[in-house]
Amino acid sequence: MGISAAYMSIGTIIGPIAGGAIATIGIAYPYFAGAIASLVCLFLTTKILKKGVKKESAF
Repeated sequence: MGISAAYMSIGTIIGPIAGGAIATIGIAYPYFAGAIASLVCLFLTTKILKKGVKKESAF
């Protein structure tokens, strides 16, 4: 849960900076960058899930 919160904080800091920098090229480009990032994440998630998830025991 802590790692998730850390990534959320990093995204909150870097996201507007990156979006603003990309928007200087054109107002639609941040949306294209978001779509590409989503597709990359979808591809990586499917690759990871195809390998299988290891069961971890609590004790």
